[in-house]
Amino acid sequence: MNRYLRNIILLLFEIIFLWTTVLIFGFQDKFINYTTKCYDFKNIYYLGIALSFVICGYIINLKYSAAIRKFLNKYHKIIVLISLIVLLGWQLFACYGSYFNSGWDPGTILNASIGVFKNKSELINLTYFSYFPNNLMIVWLFSHIYKLAQFFGYLNFEYSVVFFQCIIDVVVLWLVYKIVINYTHNYKVAMLSYFLAYFFVGISPWYIVTYSDAVGILFPVGIIRLYQIQKNDLSNLKRIIIQMLIGFVSILGYHIKPQIFILFIAIVLFEFCAIFNNNFRINLKSFVSKLISFLIGIALFSLVYNIYIVPSLHLQLNVESKIGWQHFVMMGLNEENDGAFLASDYSISFNIKTINERNKDNLREAENRIKHYGFGGLINHLNRKQFVNYGDGTFAWGAEGNFFAGDPKWAHNSSSNFVRSFIKPEGKNYRFFLSSKQILWNLILFFLLFVFLFFYKGGIDESLSLIMIISIIGLTLFELIFEARSRYLFCYAPIYVILCIQGMQGLHKTFKNKFH
Repeated sequence: MNRYLRNIILLLFEIIFLWTTVLIFGFQDKFINYTTKCYDFKNIYYLGIALSFVICGYIINLKYSAAIRKFLNKYHKIIVLISLIVLLGWQLFACYGSYFNSGWDPGTILNASIGVFKNKSELINLTYFSYFPNNLMIVWLFSHIYKLAQFFGYLNFEYSVVFFQCIIDVVVLWLVYKIVINYTHNYKVAMLSYFLAYFFVGISPWYIVTYSDAVGILFPVGIIRLYQIQKNDLSNLKRIIIQMLIGFVSILGYHIKPQIFILFIAIVLFEFCAIFNNNFRINLKSFVSKLISFLIGIALFSLVYNIYIVPSLHLQLNVESKIGWQHFVMMGLNEENDGAFLASDYSISFNIKTINERNKDNLREAENRIKHYGFGGLINHLNRKQFVNYGDGTFAWGAEGNFFAGDPKWAHNSSSNFVRSFIKPEGKNYRFFLSSKQILWNLILFFLLFVFLFFYKGGIDESLSLIMIISIIGLTLFELIFEARSRYLFCYAPIYVILCIQGMQGLHKTFKNKFH
């Protein structure tokens, strides 16, 4: 990419996260919102705890660098394999014992999935899916997981989805390791990325909740890995197939969680900007070729989705009830909950019978709210929204309405009381869970400030990093424009981890050059 364009992207990323860290570490007491947890300490103290561990680790690395490198060169595969097996075993055991029913969207989707699977229409809330047809893909997926479970003689349908999500958890961590080792060829950096992801992303209660968050987390890292593979020395046919697969997987991810498609947009934007390097004509030809391959993949899945997947659900939906993006722009401007979910905003949209009328009214109300704020008020509102999005390392765990809707009788084993003491607000270890996630999240956000230094190391492939940076910029802007929701960042949590480690690498290289 042209250095001028690259530096603009890095500057925008730096501005966003300088703003974010100032809000989170400097003005925490100013922002109280519906997702805020009761933490034991302020964020700045959590950051101090995190940095103390980083400094200790850095000193140990300096003292035993050669020994650590030798050990990891020899045993890295065994370490990753054993740790993934342990994690999978623990997650399957713990998620079984601590499973709980959810009263919000996951409950509706589970019931609908069982209804599709068993052909029981009374279990399917047609009104809900008329409003939110974007959730049809997850219903189709879950209903086919039930079919697979039945094929193997397993009839606990809820847990069969949890089992699937635990597999995704392990695959995501493996992908993080593969991505980092392939662009750094450094086992220490790869293992650091892997274990930060392991404790922040891998050991997470979100895999208990049967919804698009735990499924969608596979897609951003999966797409990044596919993009990384297509850059290898492959035959033209293999490269085209992988590029088509990127488009296919991206649009599939969009139907799971719309924010996933932002990563695909980031890839296209990066490839477009790369045209303006040397050899414009050759670069343009390469861009067009990749874009055609991407679009073929998108078209293939779109055909499958519209011709097979949606019709196979046999749902008679009211197309005039669909809630459009205009609603989420309006709701993102609500003052009561700082742009987060607001029931009265849904009442406004639900009471309008046609799409065109609803969209116009939503935009009209959004415009009125912007006028009501004024310039200064709107800036303050965006500050509060950014705190909603980035102020919670648990990704708003427990914040949705009727989040804990009871524990089914089957969900019990020797881990039940222990795990529930961490993940339920009344549990004696709940505050430890909050603090541990907040420490790691604050650490990640802090080191995002130094990602730009990574680009001055020299001898690195910038493309992958720039695509991840563009995607995070896009995701942040998306959440600022539409509904505020820190849960929507969860799918990109592995990307944040990888960029955090790049920030550490850049800072380390800067100190090394300065003092040596």
